[in-house]
Amino acid sequence: MPPKKITYSNPFIFSYAGNKRCEYPEIRKSADLANVETIIEPFCGSGSFSFFVARDNPKKYKYILNDLDENLIKLYELMKDPEKFKSLQDEMNEVAKDLDKKKYNALEGLIRYFIHNKICYRMVGLFPLNYIYKPFDLEKCPIVQFVRNEDVKFSNIDGVELIEKYKDNEKVFIFCDPPYLLSDAGFYDAVYKDTTLNIYEYIYKNDLRDFKSKILLTLEKNLFVRLLFDKYKKTEFDKRYTGIKKRKSKYLNIVNY
Repeated sequence: MPPKKITYSNPFIFSYAGNKRCEYPEIRKSADLANVETIIEPFCGSGSFSFFVARDNPKKYKYILNDLDENLIKLYELMKDPEKFKSLQDEMNEVAKDLDKKKYNALEGLIRYFIHNKICYRMVGLFPLNYIYKPFDLEKCPIVQFVRNEDVKFSNIDGVELIEKYKDNEKVFIFCDPPYLLSDAGFYDAVYKDTTLNIYEYIYKNDLRDFKSKILLTLEKNLFVRLLFDKYKKTEFDKRYTGIKKRKSKYLNIVNY
């Protein structure tokens, strides 16, 4: 019997911009996890890297998922608790049943965050004119099972602060997928406030090769990234975007080992 084909479909509960699931096979090639006990994502987003590592290596590592997006971390924490997560889903389903643009605009807090990302066009916040309600049942969603079945902890602090805390722990592997230098800074400002892109200032002032922890950064290749990371070991791979433009791009895996 031929081996089961490994797929990299979205494990998260909604589509997430910057999700690295499609890039994971290329990222994994550069990830040296020998002698590692804990995997940390300072800018975790959808947590795809940790999810797929755990899928390939069940119960092997501890995970720390961090993000400055407070609502995202609240959502992760609720996933761990079946009763609370079901209660949230029931509330979201009730809101979504007869949702229209006016009601959507009046939403607040975690419910708005979820509805905005699950139903609306996330990056621009447009309510879809062709919206048809479909009940949410997220219990079997892969990311939910991951946070319940693996040793996963969450934090909601500046990613640089988390790196600084663990940089000299030789049993730690840090996967960095920070906001990109040439992305829409306005979008990141809304979420990350005054820490937008401070990871690049931190790297400029520190030599990552002096750290005892292993660090891997995955970034889109451009002039600024090449100059900033010129002294580090890098591997390059191709990425094809699946959006409207379907453009091709080059990415770099940058490591300190």
